[in-house]
Amino acid sequence: MGDSKDMWMEVKRLIGKGSAKHASEVTAQELNKHYAAISNNKNFSPIDLKLTAAPDASITISEQSVFHFLEHQKTTATGPDTIPSWFLKLGAPIFSSTIAQLYNLSLQTSIVPNQWKVACIHPIPKISPPKSPSDYRPISITCILSRILERIVVKTHLFPLFSPSVNALSNTMIFHITLITGPQNPQPLLSFLSCKL
Repeated sequence: MGDSKDMWMEVKRLIGKGSAKHASEVTAQELNKHYAAISNNKNFSPIDLKLTAAPDASITISEQSVFHFLEHQKTTATGPDTIPSWFLKLGAPIFSSTIAQLYNLSLQTSIVPNQWKVACIHPIPKISPPKSPSDYRPISITCILSRILERIVVKTHLFPLFSPSVNALSNTMIFHITLITGPQNPQPLLSFLSCKL
């Protein structure tokens, strides 16, 4: 046994509290083919930028906000850019200004850098032992910078839209109705995120 994880898995197996590792009957090529088949939509057509962007939107992300999110992030999986969370946390005082500029430029132009759209897919077994590609749940790991931008937008611009006096079910219904009626009523997404209920 090379590392402590394997040792503890064996201990749990011996005392009956865990499941032993099973050799998978599914190859990486089969998983790739399966995920590619279910991920493609032949009827997909890109959304017009004017429906999702508001060039004059007042959403800006401050350097202090970026610093706060970098400094308080938990240790998390490294994405395809291989920038570890500890590095971003340690360099937060230095990187905050530049990252804030990147985030604001991305929001103002409605362009997400291609590097932030790439994800590493980790197949996690739904059942033990997995016998087919559909027995795996694909977990996508995106770049940490992409995840932080999502978190900032949600916490600072989406959450405030919902009044604390409205219950969770109503919040969910309001959010879904807004998303469903969005394309018929072409309001810029960024303007939607900056309004108050």
